Order: sequence, then C-alpha cells, then structure tokens
Amino acid sequence: MRVMLAAAIIAAVTSVAACSSGGQAASFSTGSIRLTLNTQTGEAEFTDLSMSNMKPGDEMYAGLAVGNAGSIAFKYDMSTAQSGDEGLAEALRIGIAAVAGDSCNAGVYKSGTSVYSDAAGLSNAAISGQALPAGRSAYLCFHVQLPPDAGSPLQNESADATFNFTAQQ
Repeated sequence: MRVMLAAAIIAAVTSVAACSSGGQAASFSTGSIRLTLNTQTGEAEFTDLSMSNMKPGDEMYAGLAVGNAGSIAFKYDMSTAQSGDEGLAEALRIGIAAVAGDSCNAGVYKSGTSVYSDAAGLSNAAISGQALPAGRSAYLCFHVQLPPDAGSPLQNESADATFNFTAQQ
C-alpha cells in the first residue's frame, strides 16, 4: 500500500511589536491512513469474483468492501494486472459500481454509481481518486461478463486478475 503524508507550515510576519507575551507551546501529532479490503489489510483473496466453466453470455457479480480504518480521510485508486490467456482476459467485460448496502447483484449494480464503466479487457479496469472519510467504507460491486459472441478459440482457457488498491491523503 502506498501511503503519502504531507504537511505544510506557513508563517507570515506582518508586523513586529516591541512587547511580547508567553504561552504554552503547541503540540502536533500525525494521523494515519489504513486501507482495508473486506476488513483485511495487506493482500486479500477476492474469491467471490471467480468463475469456472464459463460459456458465452455468462456473467457474475461480486462485492468488495473498501474501508478506511485510519484516523484521516484518504483517496484510493485501483489498478488491475491480468495473467493467463491474454485472449480471454481481453474478451471479458468488467464494470465496477459503488453501491449502497453490502449486497451485489444485477439490480444493485445497475442502481449504483459507476466508478468504472463496463468495458472489455481485465487489465484496463482502473479507479482513480475515490474519497473515503476516516472510519468509513465503500462497497464496490464488480460485474464480469463473457460476451455472447465470444468465439470458440477461448474454450478451455483461463485468466486471472489482480486488483491493486492504493490509498493516499
């Protein structure tokens, strides 16, 4: 997880006084950001988004909770790396919607807010700059489909996707 914290202190002196007074020194502390996926930190397997023996026209929906277990708000991004058969990975269509609640099906997906519109190619799926306040979570509904016109060269092939999430302040 890439974490970036930045702080800036700007001081401006507009006038100088001949007298002074004292007071208690200020104290400073930093906040933290902690990205979770289905309440886990680090690597997490997303086994809900898995399908074997697909045939043209098959589709599935799977939900993933992205959480901020830290003390300050952050923005998160997601990129995708695919492996396996490139033809199958490029043929699969994927879309992602932020949805209310914690369920993911066709109706919920369609009523959600698209954060990645349905498009072909597993490795193309990306999310950028999604804000998440401290102590909150977002529920993402993934939709994957093997198009009805997928050709027979894709028979007996397999492909995998790794979704890489990062958070920054």
